[in-house]
Amino acid sequence: MVNAVETTGAASYLFTEGEPELIVTTEGTATIRAGDTIGVSVDPARVHLFEPETGASLRSASL
Repeated sequence: MVNAVETTGAASYLFTEGEPELIVTTEGTATIRAGDTIGVSVDPARVHLFEPETGASLRSASL
């Protein structure tokens, strides 16, 4: 479920609830609102993972 939506103009960021939290980036203004349920598919070549405690990029991580 979407917890929050942040729109910057060029993109919208959808923050999900649960573990792990996902931040989904969409182009333009999202029509999705907080409380909506969404489906997500992942393109491994475009995923960015971060170490939760330090925020360090996990570039070598594989899915």
